[in-house]
Amino acid sequence: MSLSSSHRNPIQLKGKIILIREQVPLSQLTTFQNDGVFPRVIDFESIAEVAAFMSDHDPESFHILGRGSNSLINPDASVQTVIRLNHDAVQEEINGSTVRLGAGMTMNRIQEFAVRHGLAGLEFAAGVPASLGGMVAMNFGCWGRSVSDFISAIQIVDQSGGVRWITPDDAQFGYRKSIFSRQKWMVCAAELRLEPADPDDVKLRMLARIRERAQKQPLKDKTFGSIFKNPEGAFAAQCIEAAGLKGKVWNRVEVSASHANFLVNRGGATYFETIEVLHDIQSIVQNDSGIQLEMEVKLLS
Repeated sequence: MSLSSSHRNPIQLKGKIILIREQVPLSQLTTFQNDGVFPRVIDFESIAEVAAFMSDHDPESFHILGRGSNSLINPDASVQTVIRLNHDAVQEEINGSTVRLGAGMTMNRIQEFAVRHGLAGLEFAAGVPASLGGMVAMNFGCWGRSVSDFISAIQIVDQSGGVRWITPDDAQFGYRKSIFSRQKWMVCAAELRLEPADPDDVKLRMLARIRERAQKQPLKDKTFGSIFKNPEGAFAAQCIEAAGLKGKVWNRVEVSASHANFLVNRGGATYFETIEVLHDIQSIVQNDSGIQLEMEVKLLS
C-alpha cells in the first residue's frame, strides 16, 4: 500500500457504525511526520462514541492522541490503535467571558473564536499547531502562562467509559504535566475563563505572538515542538546550545538552527533514528553540564 493512502473499515459499536482508518501515514498524525504508517486510527464524532468505545476496550489497547504536535510515534508500537476526537464533536458554548470548547478544536480555530467574541487570555498560545485537548493534557505553557491558568472545568471520559466534569485540582496540573499522563482519560471539552477585550486588540496581540514565534522557532519545518522540559534554574535550549549542538545534523534529523530545543525532520526520519538523537543529546548535555534533560515530547513506543 502507498504511504500516502489509507483505507477505511467499518466496525459496529453499540449499534452505531464507526469507520476505522487502517495503515495511516504518520505524516497525517504528527507534525514531526516521521516515516511509516500506523495500523489503526479512529476519529470519533461525538463524546458518546468515545464513551462506548472506552467502556468496551482495555485501556492498554489504545492510545489517545490530539493533533500530534508534541508526539513521536513508533509505527510498530505495541499499542496498535490511536483514538482521536474530531474538531467539531463538541458544540461551542459561551456565557459572557466563560466558554466551553471541544478538545478537538485546533488552537488556530480557538484564536479565531476568541477574536470573534472579543475574549483575551490565550494569545500566548497563538501559532501553536495543537488541539485544546492535547494542550490541556500536557498543560502547555510559554512566556509565563499556562493553559491551566484559564481552566475552570474539564469534561473527560474515563477508562470505564464514564463521562463527567472534573476540576483543575482533580487534573493535578504541574509544569508540563497533569493527571492525563497517568490516567487513560480522554479530554473531551474544557471550560475556560477568559477576559472581555476589544477584538482588534486581541487579534493584534495574537499576530504579535505568531510573529515572535516564527522568528524564534522552526514553525514551517517538520517538528514536534520543545524536545525537553526546562531543568530547574535553566533553559533546555541554552543547555543544548552550550554543548555545541545547535544546528547539528544526524543524517535526517537536525537540532534546529533557530531554536536548539526543537528537532527537525529533514525528510524520511524514522522513529528509531530520532530516538537515538534524543538520547545522544541527553548524554552530550549531561557530560557537558551535568544536567539530565527530561523529555517533553510524548513517545508512543
